[in-house]
Amino acid sequence: EYPEFRFLQSQPHLYRMLKERDPELYERVRRAARRGQLIPDGGMWVEADVNLTGGESLVRQFIHGKRFFREEFGVECAVLWLPDVFGYSGALPQIMLGCGARYFATAKIFWNYHGGDPFPHNTFVWRGIDGSEVLTHFITAPCGERFQTYNGEITPRFIKGTWDDYRDKRVNDEVLFAFGWGDGGGGPTEAMLEAGRRIPDLPALPAVRQDSAESFFRRLESRDDVGRDHREGQDAKRRDFVGLEYPVAEHVEVERDSRHRHEPAYFDEPFAQQAHPGHSSAKSFLMH
Repeated sequence: EYPEFRFLQSQPHLYRMLKERDPELYERVRRAARRGQLIPDGGMWVEADVNLTGGESLVRQFIHGKRFFREEFGVECAVLWLPDVFGYSGALPQIMLGCGARYFATAKIFWNYHGGDPFPHNTFVWRGIDGSEVLTHFITAPCGERFQTYNGEITPRFIKGTWDDYRDKRVNDEVLFAFGWGDGGGGPTEAMLEAGRRIPDLPALPAVRQDSAESFFRRLESRDDVGRDHREGQDAKRRDFVGLEYPVAEHVEVERDSRHRHEPAYFDEPFAQQAHPGHSSAKSFLMH
């Protein structure tokens, strides 16, 4: 009914659960992937925490995640899709490149500033601690006055706001917009897809179309100006962004409570690798 529809599901853990519990539905998913409507991409086994998790565990996230995507769908993931993760280690670019992922998409970093000095770019080359570089894009769909979200809706306010909030118009005229109901699941609705067909005909709004994250990054990568003056991290002008940070208050509270009880706080590898396996921020994409 909507052949233009594109839906990203990023977590192999959920695919495996579906394969085990409903093989017939899983085969329909695989057929949708072959048609290009379902996009199996994201790189890791789950959308993992990358602040507290150790380097070896993150490498295993990529090993198991990329192996599943390759064996089940025949795809080689180049995008690390972490829209709802609270902070990013300065070692992540090195780990990403070592595992074959050269593009990074996220959104939550802007929730850190609360009216303070905002992050200066939405599109840039992130240089890690060791000098490794990955092309990075922050989703800019508006969420209130100060925040951006991956739970966009296809309305004039969201479409125009996504472009208005984009900071790097000088070097790029195309942005990534994720829409659908996140936190709790549901994904895009029929009403959103119908709106997606009508929005392109409205005056004074950016042009929109559905596409994959990797296609967006490949076009972005081909632009000569992107990254030339937009590097953040080690030896860059803003050294404080080597690790893209977000407060980890909930983890601090867990550790403080365990100390009070004179017991160590253990964040073991299985916990780190299986963090929030049922929480999906799978989306479709509109390109502006």
